[in-house]
Amino acid sequence: MTARARLLCAALAALAAWLIAPRAALAQVTDHWGCDSFMNVLTGGGDGACCDVHDACYATYGCHATPERWAAVSSCTTADIVPNIGTCTACVAAAAFYAGDPCFFCDLEAEHCIVGPSAPGPSICTNLNGQDVCGTLRNNNNPFGCVDDRFCAGQSCDTSTGQCGGGVAMPPPAPSYVAWPWPFNGCLNLCASMGQCGFGLTPCGLTYFGECASNQQCQNNQCVACSWVDCAGTCNGSAQTDQCGVCNGDGTSCCQWYDCFGTCNGSAQTDCDGVCGGGATYDSCGVCGGDGSSCACQWYDCFGVCNGGASYDACGVCGGDGSECGGGGGCGGGCGGCGWGCGWGCGGGCGCGSGCYE
Repeated sequence: MTARARLLCAALAALAAWLIAPRAALAQVTDHWGCDSFMNVLTGGGDGACCDVHDACYATYGCHATPERWAAVSSCTTADIVPNIGTCTACVAAAAFYAGDPCFFCDLEAEHCIVGPSAPGPSICTNLNGQDVCGTLRNNNNPFGCVDDRFCAGQSCDTSTGQCGGGVAMPPPAPSYVAWPWPFNGCLNLCASMGQCGFGLTPCGLTYFGECASNQQCQNNQCVACSWVDCAGTCNGSAQTDQCGVCNGDGTSCCQWYDCFGTCNGSAQTDCDGVCGGGATYDSCGVCGGDGSSCACQWYDCFGVCNGGASYDACGVCGGDGSECGGGGGCGGGCGGCGWGCGWGCGGGCGCGSGCYE
């Protein structure tokens, strides 16, 4: 059996003896330093300072020992050292029953100190001004004042005020805290191990397990991998990047213009019929969507094009530039042989006259 276990057994054995002791023992009120009731045997030992803290806590809140509360506190100490569903559930139930009762926490703090692995030393009441005043009942008028002359180095004690006479300083108050290591967080560790994320019900009550990594999501208090991570870094989120490259943006931060559909930097235009994205255009008659037949022809050119601009050149070629026939308009020497190839452009110098075709 370890030293820690022996200490726990000794404390629990003392508690058991106290529980079966005559009920008159419970009439004891708070000691002047030291511990109430059965714990008073520890004031002169290595754990006596634990009782000083306990006693100061009792004096502050007006507590006195009860066997029921000590039993509840012992269940929590046991659960801290041997955590399991049963012990932790019992401790949580006890803490819930005494919720808001500072005396419960006075007892819990003292028992942790006593059962813990280190001994903070004897109580200060074992040698106050050369006197052992442990177990002295408190001064009802001043919980931290003197009770008799032993507290005042032989000078008189005014019990109505708790002040020492003769200029002697009154006894110092018991310390409110003693630093001792309590290496166990049994129920807390047990409950924390029952999940990975979020809140869940454990023997410790509603327990917060923490958060998952950014690429995980919390399901049934367990962290599982995300199916995807959106641009905002949200697991399985719905945020998307807009056309401007902005996550969850509305696409307006980079717009230089809007087309007729309202599309940022779009290319859609309105046609001549006023239809956005339509294909209607004006025909040769200036009619939107027309086929050019709505305006009558005033002439046809040599190609037969309505109101066209093509004409015959000097050589009789439609749309030509006059380069296909030689000089003199193609008339033979002396105007001989005037015929089809001559008529157009044969000047009077040829003398062809009316013999030329026009």
